[in-house]
Amino acid sequence: MSAFVFSKNNADAISEVAIRLVSAHLKDLGITVETAGGTYQDHEFTMKLRLSSTDSAGNSQAALAFKKHAAAYGLAADHLGTMFTHKGNRYQITGLVTRKRKYPIETICLRGPNAGEPWFFTAELVKRLVAGVA
Repeated sequence: MSAFVFSKNNADAISEVAIRLVSAHLKDLGITVETAGGTYQDHEFTMKLRLSSTDSAGNSQAALAFKKHAAAYGLAADHLGTMFTHKGNRYQITGLVTRKRKYPIETICLRGPNAGEPWFFTAELVKRLVAGVA
């Protein structure tokens, strides 16, 4: 029997299966499961999962952080939910991840080849895109 070797493709496929299985068990608790990166070598794959829930009003941790800290990034709290277009793709602002220094603004891609996936932007670029300047 030959040894299994990890690659980007099979690591991505394994991540999808793991997320689907874990999500099925945590769904009733209101917990969302998503990939948070990982690393692989030939015979080892370390996968990170992000588990999150919402407050009683349905706000994620990132949404709460955006409402609280938007002004520090030159944005208004009411920009949460704002949509903008960048390089032909449509995005909606969903929150702020303060530990991401370079790309703290969390969005979801609404239209384009990456629709449904989260994307992160610099605050400066989002300010320009929301203002219609970029």
